[in-house]
Formats: sequence, structure tokens, C-alpha cells
Amino acid sequence: MEDFFKDSFMLQLISTGKYVDDDPGHGGDTYTVRVYVLRLNPFTLNEWWRSQVTNCRNTYSTEEEWEVYQAKKGKLQEAFTEKVARFLKIDPSLGGLTISQAVSEAFTAVYIFKNP
Repeated sequence: MEDFFKDSFMLQLISTGKYVDDDPGHGGDTYTVRVYVLRLNPFTLNEWWRSQVTNCRNTYSTEEEWEVYQAKKGKLQEAFTEKVARFLKIDPSLGGLTISQAVSEAFTAVYIFKNP
């Protein structure tokens, strides 16, 4: 456990689960939904926090400044998501991956993809 507190990107997989969503409202398509509960070490938690949009539009004098800020945060979010996807050994291009904070350093990652 001591390694968990080193100054590099590190996740701990707490639990996983999955189910098949075959609701008739999907037009006959079925989707697999995988849910992961993750714990982020302090370094990784800081990396996630730096990628979050914490300012609002009123913070900036111009629309251009606001857009630059959002683009910067978007790139950081994309990089963070790619690292989590690599850790989970999933390909986000095949579906959608959403990562959200549950409480403190505990996060959920939900990966949804269409079944062939």
C-alpha cells in the first residue's frame, strides 16, 4: 500500500460490475454497461482536479479568453480519461467512458458500448 502514495499516476480498482441493457426502446440494439469503482492516489487526484472547469464565464473579459480556458481544461480531461482507459484496458473509441467523483478519492468510471 505504501506504493499507492508515490508521486505518479496510480489507480486502485475497488470493484467492477456489468450488465446488458436490452431495452426495446433502443430499436433492437443492446449495450453493455461496465461500472468500475476506482480509488485515486493523491497525485492522480490532483491531476483530475487540474482538469476540471472551476471558473465560470463571468471570470473572463472576453468570449475568446473563456474558450481558451475551456479548451485547455478539455485537453487535460482527455489526457486523464486516456490514462484511466489504459489502466482499465478498454478502448473508449468503441463506446463512451465517463469518469466522475463519488466521494473524496473514490471515483466511478462507466463504460458503455454497443454489442455487435
